[in-house]
Amino acid sequence: MPVLRKFLFFCSILFSSLFFVSPSAAFTITPISGNVAINPGDSQVVNIQIKNDDSIPESFIVSVVGVREDSHGRPLFGKGFDEAEMWVKADVPSVSIPPGQTKSVYFSIAIPSDTYPGTHNVGLSFQLSSTGGGAVAIAPAAVALLSINVAGTVRESLEIRNWSVPWTSLKASWLGKGTLKNNGTVVLPISAKIIVKNW
Repeated sequence: MPVLRKFLFFCSILFSSLFFVSPSAAFTITPISGNVAINPGDSQVVNIQIKNDDSIPESFIVSVVGVREDSHGRPLFGKGFDEAEMWVKADVPSVSIPPGQTKSVYFSIAIPSDTYPGTHNVGLSFQLSSTGGGAVAIAPAAVALLSINVAGTVRESLEIRNWSVPWTSLKASWLGKGTLKNNGTVVLPISAKIIVKNW
């Protein structure tokens, strides 16, 4: 049975750059990224370990978030980015960890039977639920990136929707503008060479 593996290397590079954790946060999660290949209609469980490196007990809010890139290639985390956010469920909504201790949180992944093959990215988020001492601050968080590869025959299709260049410009260099649409079922890393010919 065909399994989607073409973009695993690309995704692992992307994930290493997306992982974040506040420098003031005294906790760590492992692993910080992972890939799973699942058939439509099947399920799987992944395990994330979180360690409290602080000297006091800490509690963490556990959630699943969507992941996508902005126009500059920077990661964005939020809700409603990908249908796969609904496929992944944590076994607990929160976890409390004594100082120096490690606990595991399990995430179950259930792929609907009518899902098309393709790649979906989600974040497994752990956010500190208290800052201590009544301080008001943005709670530190860490996200483990998970690539869900739905098995099957994938389709690659890239469409040039429009392309324009100010041909009347007398400048030595021209700034063109184009729109590309991914009509396929997988992430497409793109590089291109543009050749301009005088007809």
